[in-house]
Amino acid sequence: MFAQCVSLDSYQVFLQAYGSGEIALTGRCSDHFVVSGTPGLSFGWEMKAKQIDYDQLRMTEDRGQVDTSAVNYGAEAASYLASPTAVGCSKVGIREDTLRTLIANVMGLPEFDEELFNQQLAYATVPADNEIVFHFRDGHEVSRAFVQKRQMPRQTEERKKHMSEVMKAKWRERHAESD
Repeated sequence: MFAQCVSLDSYQVFLQAYGSGEIALTGRCSDHFVVSGTPGLSFGWEMKAKQIDYDQLRMTEDRGQVDTSAVNYGAEAASYLASPTAVGCSKVGIREDTLRTLIANVMGLPEFDEELFNQQLAYATVPADNEIVFHFRDGHEVSRAFVQKRQMPRQTEERKKHMSEVMKAKWRERHAESD
Protein backbone atom coordinates (compact mmCIF):
# COMPACT_ATOMS: atom_id res chain seq x y z
CA MET A 1 0.00 0.00 0.00
CA PHE A 2 2.83 2.39 0.90
CA ALA A 3 4.58 1.74 -2.42
CA GLN A 4 1.42 2.65 -4.33
CA CYS A 5 1.18 6.05 -2.63
CA VAL A 6 4.74 7.35 -2.80
CA SER A 7 7.46 7.85 -5.37
CA LEU A 8 10.13 5.20 -4.84
CA ASP A 9 12.48 6.63 -7.47
CA SER A 10 14.22 8.73 -4.83
CA TYR A 11 13.63 7.95 -1.19
CA GLN A 12 15.75 8.27 1.91
CA VAL A 13 16.47 5.62 4.54
CA PHE A 14 17.72 6.59 7.99
CA LEU A 15 19.37 3.93 10.16
CA GLN A 16 19.86 3.83 13.93
CA ALA A 17 22.13 1.22 15.56
CA TYR A 18 20.99 -0.12 18.93
CA GLY A 19 24.36 -1.13 20.39
CA SER A 20 28.03 -1.13 19.45
CA GLY A 21 28.85 -1.82 15.85
CA GLU A 22 28.43 -0.40 12.40
CA ILE A 23 25.56 -0.42 9.92
CA ALA A 24 25.31 1.02 6.44
CA LEU A 25 22.78 1.26 3.66
CA THR A 26 24.43 -0.72 0.86
CA GLY A 27 21.60 -0.96 -1.67
CA ARG A 28 18.46 0.95 -2.57
CA CYS A 29 15.94 -0.30 -5.15
CA SER A 30 12.33 0.58 -5.93
CA ASP A 31 10.98 -2.43 -4.00
CA HIS A 32 13.58 -2.92 -1.23
CA PHE A 33 16.75 -1.65 0.39
CA VAL A 34 19.76 -3.49 1.79
CA VAL A 35 21.41 -2.88 5.17
CA SER A 36 24.83 -4.37 5.98
CA GLY A 37 26.87 -4.24 9.15
CA THR A 38 28.01 -5.90 12.33
CA PRO A 39 26.34 -9.35 12.56
CA GLY A 40 23.68 -9.55 15.28
CA LEU A 41 23.50 -5.77 15.73
CA SER A 42 19.93 -4.60 16.35
CA PHE A 43 18.87 -1.51 14.45
CA GLY A 44 15.89 0.59 13.50
CA TRP A 45 15.15 2.35 10.26
CA GLU A 46 12.95 5.11 8.93
CA MET A 47 12.07 5.61 5.29
CA LYS A 48 11.03 8.94 3.85
CA ALA A 49 9.52 9.28 0.39
CA LYS A 50 7.54 11.94 -1.43
CA GLN A 51 3.84 11.39 -1.98
CA ILE A 52 2.84 10.79 -5.58
CA ASP A 53 1.46 13.95 -7.23
CA TYR A 54 2.64 16.10 -4.30
CA ASP A 55 6.40 15.88 -4.82
CA GLN A 56 6.66 19.53 -5.92
CA LEU A 57 4.42 20.94 -3.19
CA ARG A 58 6.29 23.10 -0.69
CA MET A 59 5.17 24.91 2.45
CA THR A 60 5.66 28.62 1.84
CA GLU A 61 4.31 30.37 4.90
CA ASP A 62 6.03 30.43 8.29
CA ARG A 63 3.87 28.40 10.63
CA GLY A 64 6.03 28.98 13.71
CA GLN A 65 6.14 26.58 16.65
CA VAL A 66 3.35 24.04 16.97
CA ASP A 67 2.30 22.79 20.41
CA THR A 68 2.05 19.00 20.12
CA SER A 69 1.48 18.30 23.83
CA ALA A 70 -2.28 17.88 23.33
CA VAL A 71 -2.09 15.86 20.09
CA ASN A 72 -3.72 12.42 20.29
CA TYR A 73 -1.51 10.45 17.93
CA GLY A 74 -3.56 7.27 18.41
CA ALA A 75 -6.73 8.98 17.19
CA GLU A 76 -4.82 10.50 14.28
CA ALA A 77 -3.49 7.05 13.34
CA ALA A 78 -7.01 5.61 13.41
CA SER A 79 -8.20 8.50 11.26
CA TYR A 80 -5.29 8.00 8.85
CA LEU A 81 -6.05 4.31 8.41
CA ALA A 82 -9.74 5.03 7.95
CA SER A 83 -9.18 7.68 5.29
CA PRO A 84 -7.35 6.60 2.12
CA THR A 85 -7.79 10.07 0.66
CA ALA A 86 -5.58 11.43 3.43
CA VAL A 87 -2.61 9.99 1.60
CA GLY A 88 -3.94 10.32 -1.94
CA CYS A 89 -3.99 6.56 -2.37
CA SER A 90 -6.63 4.84 -4.49
CA LYS A 91 -6.94 1.88 -2.12
CA VAL A 92 -10.11 1.54 -0.07
CA GLY A 93 -9.47 2.61 3.52
CA ILE A 94 -10.47 0.72 6.61
CA ARG A 95 -13.72 2.08 8.00
CA GLU A 96 -13.34 3.43 11.51
CA ASP A 97 -15.92 1.05 13.00
CA THR A 98 -14.13 -1.91 11.39
CA LEU A 99 -10.77 -0.66 12.64
CA ARG A 100 -12.01 -0.13 16.20
CA THR A 101 -13.52 -3.65 16.25
CA LEU A 102 -10.23 -5.15 15.00
CA ILE A 103 -8.20 -3.21 17.59
CA ALA A 104 -10.49 -4.34 20.43
CA ASN A 105 -10.23 -7.92 19.17
CA VAL A 106 -6.41 -8.02 19.03
CA MET A 107 -6.21 -6.39 22.47
CA GLY A 108 -8.69 -8.92 23.93
CA LEU A 109 -11.21 -6.24 24.87
CA PRO A 110 -15.01 -6.33 24.53
CA GLU A 111 -14.92 -2.85 22.94
CA PHE A 112 -12.38 -0.29 21.73
CA ASP A 113 -10.56 1.60 24.50
CA GLU A 114 -8.68 4.64 23.19
CA GLU A 115 -6.52 5.03 26.30
CA LEU A 116 -5.30 1.42 26.14
CA PHE A 117 -4.86 1.76 22.39
CA ASN A 118 -2.51 4.72 22.91
CA GLN A 119 -0.60 2.87 25.64
CA GLN A 120 -0.15 -0.51 23.94
CA LEU A 121 -0.11 -0.10 20.16
CA ALA A 122 2.83 1.53 18.38
CA TYR A 123 1.45 1.46 14.83
CA ALA A 124 -0.34 -0.66 12.25
CA THR A 125 0.57 -1.65 8.71
CA VAL A 126 -1.54 -2.94 5.81
CA PRO A 127 0.74 -5.34 3.89
CA ALA A 128 -2.01 -6.64 1.60
CA ASP A 129 -5.64 -5.99 0.72
CA ASN A 130 -7.91 -7.00 3.60
CA GLU A 131 -5.01 -7.65 6.01
CA ILE A 132 -3.75 -5.44 8.83
CA VAL A 133 -0.81 -6.02 11.16
CA PHE A 134 -0.84 -4.38 14.59
CA HIS A 135 2.61 -3.63 16.03
CA PHE A 136 2.60 -3.42 19.83
CA ARG A 137 5.00 -1.33 21.89
CA ASP A 138 6.31 -4.48 23.62
CA GLY A 139 7.52 -5.76 20.22
CA HIS A 140 4.93 -8.41 19.34
CA GLU A 141 2.74 -8.26 16.25
CA VAL A 142 -0.78 -9.52 15.55
CA SER A 143 -2.16 -9.93 12.04
CA ARG A 144 -5.86 -9.91 11.21
CA ALA A 145 -7.86 -10.29 8.04
CA PHE A 146 -10.83 -8.00 7.62
CA VAL A 147 -13.78 -7.76 5.28
CA GLN A 148 -14.66 -4.27 4.22
CA LYS A 149 -18.33 -3.51 3.88
CA ARG A 150 -19.12 -2.30 0.40
CA GLN A 151 -19.39 1.46 0.30
CA MET A 152 -21.66 3.04 -2.25
CA PRO A 153 -20.39 6.14 -4.02
CA ARG A 154 -21.98 9.43 -3.02
CA GLN A 155 -24.96 10.41 -5.15
CA THR A 156 -24.41 13.37 -7.42
CA GLU A 157 -27.25 15.80 -8.15
CA GLU A 158 -27.36 14.42 -11.68
CA ARG A 159 -27.69 10.86 -10.38
CA LYS A 160 -30.40 11.88 -7.87
CA LYS A 161 -32.38 13.55 -10.66
CA HIS A 162 -32.02 10.50 -12.90
CA MET A 163 -33.15 8.10 -10.15
CA SER A 164 -36.09 10.37 -9.33
CA GLU A 165 -37.22 10.20 -12.97
CA VAL A 166 -36.82 6.41 -12.99
CA MET A 167 -38.93 6.05 -9.82
CA LYS A 168 -41.64 8.38 -11.18
CA ALA A 169 -41.79 6.37 -14.42
CA LYS A 170 -42.12 3.11 -12.48
CA TRP A 171 -44.88 4.61 -10.32
CA ARG A 172 -46.77 5.79 -13.41
CA GLU A 173 -46.32 2.39 -15.03
CA ARG A 174 -47.71 0.53 -11.96
CA HIS A 175 -50.65 2.85 -11.62
CA ALA A 176 -51.45 2.70 -15.33
CA GLU A 177 -51.67 -1.12 -15.07
CA SER A 178 -54.14 -1.00 -12.17
CA ASP A 179 -56.56 1.39 -13.94
